[in-house]
Amino acid sequence: MAGLLTALTDFLIGCVALIDALPGYLRALLAGLILALLLRFWETRICENEVLYSVSFRKTAFVALLLVPMLVWLFPDSRMVVFVDELPDRSISGSWGWLPILCFWLGGFLFCFYRLIRSYMDSYAALKALPAIAGDDKLLERLAHWQRQLDITRPLTLVTTPTASLHHLPLAARIALPRAALHWPAGNQDVLLIRELCHLKKRHSCWHAFAQFVACSYWPVTWVSKMHRRMLENFQLAADSLAESCYQDPLGYDRALKQIAQRLAPPAALRRKRHPDEEPTRGRVLQRRIRSYRAEVTELLHPDPAPACSYEQLFQARAARERQLRSEPYDKVFWFVGQAVFLALLFTGPTLKQTPPEVEQNYALPFELLWMEHFHRNQERMERQSPALPQDPELNH
Repeated sequence: MAGLLTALTDFLIGCVALIDALPGYLRALLAGLILALLLRFWETRICENEVLYSVSFRKTAFVALLLVPMLVWLFPDSRMVVFVDELPDRSISGSWGWLPILCFWLGGFLFCFYRLIRSYMDSYAALKALPAIAGDDKLLERLAHWQRQLDITRPLTLVTTPTASLHHLPLAARIALPRAALHWPAGNQDVLLIRELCHLKKRHSCWHAFAQFVACSYWPVTWVSKMHRRMLENFQLAADSLAESCYQDPLGYDRALKQIAQRLAPPAALRRKRHPDEEPTRGRVLQRRIRSYRAEVTELLHPDPAPACSYEQLFQARAARERQLRSEPYDKVFWFVGQAVFLALLFTGPTLKQTPPEVEQNYALPFELLWMEHFHRNQERMERQSPALPQDPELNH
C-alpha cells in the first residue's frame, strides 16, 4: 500500500513538473482549453426552459473564460505551491518550440478582432446615416412613455430602415425600425418599442459584444461561438418575458407578436432551402465535421454587431416553451461554474518549490518558544539595520 501511494505521489509530482516547465502563455492557453471543455460539459446539461439559469450560466461562463487564463498567465504568485525535496530539471521551459503555437493563436485572434472592430465601425456609421423619425409625434410620445416605465433615462432616437429587421446599437443611442412599421397599429408598434427597450435595459448588446470578443480569443474552439449564439436566443426570451410583464396584457401581447411575425416574415421564395449536399450521409462523418468546423471559423470573420430578431422563430419558441421555469439560478451557476474554474486552476495552477531547510529548536515550555522566537527576530533585525562595530587590534593580542 505504501509503495502504491509513493508511486501515485511521484506520478502527480511529475505531472506538476511537466506543467511547471511550460511557458506562461502556453499554461494560460492550456487553462483556457481545459476550462472550455469543463464548461461545455455543464452547458450540455442546461434545461432550456430555465431561461434565467441559461442566461446567468452563459454570462458567467464568458467572464470565466477570459479571467481564468489571465489569472494563470499574469499572476504567477497566485499559483498553488507544492514543496518537494529536489526540484526536477526544467530545461524544457527554455525551448523555443512552443513559440509557433503562440504565433498561430495570436495571428488568428488579431485577425478576428480586427474584423470585429471593423464590423462595429461599419454598423455604427450605417446606423448614424439612417433618417430619424421626426413627424410622428404619437410614436415618439409612446417611446418616451415606455422609457419612463422601464426607467431608461438616456435619450434615444428612432430611425427607419428599408429592410424588414430591427437593430439597436448602444454606442449610437438609436433604435432602427422597419419603414413599414410606421403604418402599423399602435399595439404592434408598442411591442416593437418595448422589446428593443428591454434589450437596452438588460444591456444585452454589451454582453453580445463581450461574448464576441471572448469568441475571438477562443477562435480555434468553435463551441464558444455556438454558446454565444445560444446566449442570443436566451436574450430574446429574457427580453420577451420582461416586455410581456411591462405590456400588462398577455393576450394582446401574444396577438401583437403573432401579427409582427407575419408582417416581418420573409417571402417563401427567399427562404433558405436545404441543399442536397448538406444532408447528412453515412460514411462522411469526418468530412462533415471538418466542413462544419470550417464554417464556424469563417462565421467568426463576419460578425454581426446588432443581430436582428426573428419574430417568427421567437413566436415558435414561445409556443414550444409555454412553461418556463423561474427558479433562482445563482446557486447552481455558482456551483457548476465554480467547479469548472477550480478544476482548471488545479490542473494548470500548481508550481514546484524546494522545501526550505528545517531548523530544530528544542524548548521546554510554549511561552519559552514564543520568547526565543521573538528574541531571534529582534536580533536579526538589529544586525541588518546597524553596521558592524570595528574591532580593537589590542584586544586580539
